[in-house]
Amino acid sequence: MALKIAPGRFHSKRKSIWKKLFFVIISIVVGFQITTISRHMASQFTAKSQIDFDSNLPKKKISATVEQKQISSDMASEITTNDQIDFERTLQKNIMEQKQEQMLQQKHISDGLLSVYDPTNAIAPLWKCSDEFSLEAADTKFAFVHVFKTAGTAVNTFLKDYAVTCGASFTKIISCTTLDADSVKARGEWKECTVLKGVQRDGKSMGTDKNRDANQKMIEQSVDIVGGHFRLGTLDYLRSKDGSKTKVRYLSYFRDAVAKYVSSVVYVKKPKNWSREQLVAFIIKEAKANAKAGKYHVKYAEYLKTPWQFEGKLLKSKDIKWVNMGKEAKELASLIIKNLIAYNVIIGITERMPDTLEVLQHVMDPAGEATEVFTKNGMVDAKGKAQIKKSNVSPFSSSSIVEEVKKDAEAYAALVEYVKYEQMIYDFALEMHIKQHKAVMSLKNRSRV
Repeated sequence: MALKIAPGRFHSKRKSIWKKLFFVIISIVVGFQITTISRHMASQFTAKSQIDFDSNLPKKKISATVEQKQISSDMASEITTNDQIDFERTLQKNIMEQKQEQMLQQKHISDGLLSVYDPTNAIAPLWKCSDEFSLEAADTKFAFVHVFKTAGTAVNTFLKDYAVTCGASFTKIISCTTLDADSVKARGEWKECTVLKGVQRDGKSMGTDKNRDANQKMIEQSVDIVGGHFRLGTLDYLRSKDGSKTKVRYLSYFRDAVAKYVSSVVYVKKPKNWSREQLVAFIIKEAKANAKAGKYHVKYAEYLKTPWQFEGKLLKSKDIKWVNMGKEAKELASLIIKNLIAYNVIIGITERMPDTLEVLQHVMDPAGEATEVFTKNGMVDAKGKAQIKKSNVSPFSSSSIVEEVKKDAEAYAALVEYVKYEQMIYDFALEMHIKQHKAVMSLKNRSRV
């Protein structure tokens, strides 16, 4: 059966299709335009946003850069500071190691000198108390080189007591450390030196004028024992009656370097009536400043460097200072150590007065005829006791001042550094003294057997 479609109905369907198609095309076109417009708007928005972003970027970037630079600067500063600290510590360590090495080298030299040192000549008996000094001692002198603040006043008192007891003559000379080699060789007036009141061989007073110039011929003819502030070697050109060179036995005392320096400060400042606090402050300031500058206190050089070892005019030292730079100070210490051996110096130690007096009795009174003089001045007596005599007593003890300085560890370390070459000399002298004392005791023990 054939399907029949009515014409009107077919036309109606075709119209409906085209209508739909038209709306589809319109939708596509409109959609495309909307998409294009949207993309354009989006593009413009993006561009504007980028412009806005870019306009803000330099500020943010600069801010970040500045902040980064600040951080970098802080880090660099911290690194630099740490590096500087490390560098300074390393430098300080190297300096200390170098100084220790130098001190060890010096010690090896000192030890080498001590290992071959023979105290026999230094302690050989010089004379007996009962000798007629005007005859026996005419060609022999005993000279005490009084180093500042080493118990010199007590020693001079002992020497005077000995002279009175044993019939010797004694005089004291001061202000004589500037006497030059030419004056010593001239053998005339020592205008730089002042002779103080002494005793003659008959026990009577020697002179009354404190301001007399020392006279070399007077010492040659009338003096057996000389004590005071003059240099080692000052008596080198003394002559005996027959024109031969006079034999001279030198004595000098030594003291712990820190105690000696502190004592000198207390003594020099005594007229100013300084308080303990002022003294401590001065010592700390001086020690730190000089140690930092590489300067060293070597006051021994004023007495134990001979007139022959100076060049140019000698200047008087009116205070506690005798400051030298490191290399010069080391050379001075070495020179002084060699002088002690070359001159066969009898070594006195302030802290070992009884032992020193035993050595001196062996030299000056080997028969024991004047034992009372020695025990009265500090030698151990038959009961095993020693009378410790004090003279030139200061308002504050050196030990109490040292204890105050020790409370500042840095200051005390600086003080020790400042006087280290004086300590080197003291340490060497102490070893010499111990050898001398042992030799004397050994001889005494042999004589008792």
